[in-house]
Amino acid sequence: MNPRHRTLALAGLLVLVGLVYWPGLSGPWLFDDFSNIRDNAFLRVTALDWQSLSGAASSLAAGPLGRPIAYLSFALDHYLHGDASPYAYKLTNLAIHGLNTLLVAALLGAVLGRLAARQVLPVRLAAPAALVLTALWALHPIQISSVLYVVQRMTSLSATFGLAALLCWLRARAHILVGAGHARDRDAGPGHDAANPETVAVAAMGRSYTPDLTQPPVGAGHARDRGAVPGHDDAHLPATAVAGMARPYSVGTGRGLPGWLAPLGWLLAGVAFALLGAFTKETAVLLPLYALLLNRVLYPQAPYWQRWLRVPAGLRLALLVAALTVVFGLAAWYCASGYAGRPFTLTERVLTQARVLWFYIGLVALPRIDAFGLHHDDIALSIGLLAPWTTLPALLGLAGLALLGWRCLDRRPLVGLGLLWFLAGHVLESTVVPLEIAHEHRNYLPSLGLLLAGAGVLLPLVEHWRRRATVALVATLGALLAATTALRADQWGDELGMSRYEVRHHPGSAQARNNLAADLVWRGHYAEAREHLEAAIELAPWEVGYPMNLVGAYRVQKLDPPPALSAEILERIRTQPLSAFGSSTLKRYSECLPKACTYMTDDVTGWLEAYLAGGQPTFDRSYVQFLLGRAYREQGRIQDALNAFQRAHDLDPRYLHPLFEQANILLSLRQWDTAALVLDSIRAANENAYQRLDRQIAELDAAIAKGRGGK
Repeated sequence: MNPRHRTLALAGLLVLVGLVYWPGLSGPWLFDDFSNIRDNAFLRVTALDWQSLSGAASSLAAGPLGRPIAYLSFALDHYLHGDASPYAYKLTNLAIHGLNTLLVAALLGAVLGRLAARQVLPVRLAAPAALVLTALWALHPIQISSVLYVVQRMTSLSATFGLAALLCWLRARAHILVGAGHARDRDAGPGHDAANPETVAVAAMGRSYTPDLTQPPVGAGHARDRGAVPGHDDAHLPATAVAGMARPYSVGTGRGLPGWLAPLGWLLAGVAFALLGAFTKETAVLLPLYALLLNRVLYPQAPYWQRWLRVPAGLRLALLVAALTVVFGLAAWYCASGYAGRPFTLTERVLTQARVLWFYIGLVALPRIDAFGLHHDDIALSIGLLAPWTTLPALLGLAGLALLGWRCLDRRPLVGLGLLWFLAGHVLESTVVPLEIAHEHRNYLPSLGLLLAGAGVLLPLVEHWRRRATVALVATLGALLAATTALRADQWGDELGMSRYEVRHHPGSAQARNNLAADLVWRGHYAEAREHLEAAIELAPWEVGYPMNLVGAYRVQKLDPPPALSAEILERIRTQPLSAFGSSTLKRYSECLPKACTYMTDDVTGWLEAYLAGGQPTFDRSYVQFLLGRAYREQGRIQDALNAFQRAHDLDPRYLHPLFEQANILLSLRQWDTAALVLDSIRAANENAYQRLDRQIAELDAAIAKGRGGK
């Protein structure tokens, strides 16, 4: 495949990806979109100054590193498009997925080109296989939530930086290899034949191709390549599969850049991209594992790997198990406190993840549209090795997959790389970290490993097929994936239709029923909404967020909820740590009070007071005091509101919104001098605030002046 055809094919793929996802761009905000984006006031930047952007970047602590790059991207979307509709945000996500498609194509081209240069797979199949795998990855329906679920830009954008980092690392590795080749040439003197597996890989990135006649050929294609050396045509060489790999510098020959400068530059660029990825989402910390696997598969002749392979296999396995035990033991100790608000223990989550990973494998290998979903909280927990009985076989099966991948690294490199890539990609989110049990977006990059493993199995067979049969197979697979993704995108573009579909295919999902209830309340179907919320409470009796929503479904129809329901909510808020969903539900109702949820004022006030009276808070107490102040104001308890706003500011002096609320109350009471004192406090704190509020300060100053002037 020549570069022009490859470029046209990639352009066509991008168009197809856009068409497949387009129906879903009109879909609604979903689940975590509300708390992270739509209701996040810090993202509503009106100027691109440092204080506004830094305030947006640090607006929420979504992970250990805060994910500031992701929040900054959401703020830029708001600045450019506003936040009334998620359409523009989803369009940005689609653009990121398109960029990732190009990066995946470059990465696969480099990997398969290198393996072809090592004569592990036929040269003529490397570039087409890279393109086909890229298309299958980009069009696979498991990627829907990473594109159309706005907040999961954290996943896709982190993958963008991660893929860029891996490509930079491969460039650095190639430059190091070129330097080593030149050094060998100089040491050997004139007439030295540098043809070996290493120089083949270097040539695959440049303009020449020196075959390794010391290695046995693989298949008829390699026999032809070997026989055609004298007049070999560069257009048919692995160089076409290594798109994006620039011609190497003349390293160590006295011309051009110093030999160490080029690889150092690429390594530094890779580190920069890796850091950007980590500050977008913490999954980027897995990049060293990906790089290690690529290094093992692409450069097995490196001296350090040869020394490692001389260690007895049993000892190597024991060392690896010991290292993993230490790492996961420390991680479990660090994460243990995070399980306080979860309905499962650390042990239960780890056991359940074994079954969940096989569930993911099934979704990738057999993408049935009814098996996909926004939520998978209907997956039963594993409370023991045989409860359910599939837990132990799942664990043993994963161990077998890992061992198979390990053993295939030399014999079937693509299979080994693919299996271990998939498992490495789930090391963070599918082990001890106290996250929800399952989400499809966790497979955004790991799914690429399963596709690689499948290619490792099929390519030796396809090599002997007729071209028409191969094209028919690829076209059928691509059409099936594209059609399934298009159907899912169409579902995700219709809010109520999507919610009903989720409940129909996941009737045991409490979250799916809660989502449908919210859509039904919005459309005035209150009785049906309450039925689904009652079903959600029965499915997940530990979750206080569903009873809160049930109270809301009564109140919006001007009905009183059962007293026992209200009493149970207060007791659970006082005595139990709120889950992430419970916290977001309380926060959402509290923020809604001044806008449209005044019918919930008494309920929300009681919930906030109960929350502050209890222990183990799950979100910022300063912000809770601010919300409580607004609730008191809605109740007409003015002095309590002023006191709550003052406590909110005292707990976090950089948070100025409580002071503005105080000033607004004082203006309504015509206490101009006291409001002016609050304004002085705001001015004094504005320099160190999360966001500069110069415009709001000027407006408040003008309002006080008008009040003093009798206007």
